[in-house]
Amino acid sequence: MVVWTFKGAKNNDFYQRIAPREVRHHPLKIQAGHYEGIGFVYLLS
Repeated sequence: MVVWTFKGAKNNDFYQRIAPREVRHHPLKIQAGHYEGIGFVYLLS
């Protein structure tokens, strides 16, 4: 599972604490805005 959020958002610490397998950086486009995104990858088992 990948959880995408904005880089630098207050919730980034929460997602980092629950031990992601991988962290991905990707630009996000929402309507006319461009934002830095960060994805936290987790293995669901």
